[in-house]
Amino acid sequence: VVARRKIGGHSLVASDKSHIHHKLLSLEFSQHQALVWLLVIDILMIAATWALSLIWSPAVVIGVIMAAWIGVNLILTNKISKKNK
Repeated sequence: VVARRKIGGHSLVASDKSHIHHKLLSLEFSQHQALVWLLVIDILMIAATWALSLIWSPAVVIGVIMAAWIGVNLILTNKISKKNK
């Protein structure tokens, strides 16, 4: 979020609707459903981080987890774009 705002010339402290929970809400998830999905995603990410840390270096694990989060955000952004067409 910080890098995107900095590159886009936006304030680092201004609110916006680009956070993942706003994306879930814009897909007509209820607040409770959005919370449950975020918890499920977090649990999966924690499990993946732990499992990968057993076989890979911390730098590789961080890269994989960051790529996974970027993937989740891209999927949600794509679904929002299709919904708004």
